[in-house]
Amino acid sequence: MEHSSSRAQHASEPSLFIISSDTGKPDAQTRRLIRRHVMRGKNRRKQYENKCPGQLGSSSDYWTLTSPRKITSELSLLTGVPHMQHLIYRAFTIVKPSTYKIEVIVADDPRNNMLCFPALASNPALLHSVCFFAQAFHDTSKKSSLSPLAQTHLTMALVYLQKSLVDSVAATSEATMSTVVSLATAAAILGDLDSLQKHVDGLSRMIELRGGLDTLEPGNFIVLKATRLDFGLAMATGAHLRFTPKNLSWDPVIAQGVHADQLTELAMLRPELDTRLLNIWADLRVFARAANDATSSGVKMPHDLFHRLSSAIPARLIALKDACRSSPVSELLRLAMIAFMKTILVQIEGLGPRLTALAADLKEIFLAKPSCPSDLLLWVLFTSTISIFENLGDHEWLVSALGKTLSELGLRTWPSTRNALKHFLWIDFLHNRPGQDVFSRFISHPTEETA
Repeated sequence: MEHSSSRAQHASEPSLFIISSDTGKPDAQTRRLIRRHVMRGKNRRKQYENKCPGQLGSSSDYWTLTSPRKITSELSLLTGVPHMQHLIYRAFTIVKPSTYKIEVIVADDPRNNMLCFPALASNPALLHSVCFFAQAFHDTSKKSSLSPLAQTHLTMALVYLQKSLVDSVAATSEATMSTVVSLATAAAILGDLDSLQKHVDGLSRMIELRGGLDTLEPGNFIVLKATRLDFGLAMATGAHLRFTPKNLSWDPVIAQGVHADQLTELAMLRPELDTRLLNIWADLRVFARAANDATSSGVKMPHDLFHRLSSAIPARLIALKDACRSSPVSELLRLAMIAFMKTILVQIEGLGPRLTALAADLKEIFLAKPSCPSDLLLWVLFTSTISIFENLGDHEWLVSALGKTLSELGLRTWPSTRNALKHFLWIDFLHNRPGQDVFSRFISHPTEETA
């Protein structure tokens, strides 16, 4: 959903350290408070160096979050600013799991240490950017404009970010890049694509100055988030990706050994589909099954599985745009897989409708009525609605297509519909609840086929 007042206020703030330096300065009391906080941990021994908040457990299909054992001790580093303790706690126990839900069932990665509290407590720019991220998420969830508290943390983050940039070492450090990632993510939550574009531009320059993505370890937090934000902009604007491998491989990244003949759900389409597209589908199918196994067993997925998928698949799907243009069925499948990847990488309410380039392409290919089996078309429709067309009632053509397809398949209940969808790419943990919501909303908008 659109929050124009939030977007306007966010856009009126200094957009990005590289774009603008007119950030203003905090008042004397705020400067003293921040200076006191920064100095508090200078001479302390680092505590709990390798502990990150986010211990998780599950006894159900949907995994529940539990409070980290050491979180109180970690937060004690911020005793002078109790509201910041609350924001940091909320960032990791509410905001992060709800926006990056799939990571709840992915095993912890020791390389992902930029999300540890010691890193936050030692870097004021990163600390304030995460506080801004958490408060902006809270403000948006309440359907209100940015609060003064969020604006204060944004200003503080940008002030400290400017200072980092005059230091040749700090300017391209992971802590500084993490600050930009937090600000960019907040812009995405607010739907401020202009600021998001500027933040990603700035992040791209920093990574370029550092020597490229290859200077960061594969699976690193910065690599994951940079490629994720870049993919989001490509879905929104249709732009090319900035962060792509120099030599793009088309071999499966996690589905080695899976032959096209084993993809029985695509048997009727296989002669027409590009082998590269089939390899991507195979990777996504293997990942979906692994995610479902992790949920049912309570044993988390290997983090490398998720890292390889999230770093390779978006770039490949975007790169195949020209190749699939001549085949409506291939293009429909490519766009649907992009929408599916979006549900894996980020869950931000209201973000789907803002991905206007992908939404326009999906609508165009739907209305072109490509020839494909009704059960596959049903999966495409549900995946697209969950990911992009969140406001089903705003798209009569989509409601009509759903009604016609469900009628052709004789599906009148959610359990039977879900069983049909699970023949394709479906992660119960991510898709069951929003899928059922789509079905329920469709029933409340009956068409001639269901009347």
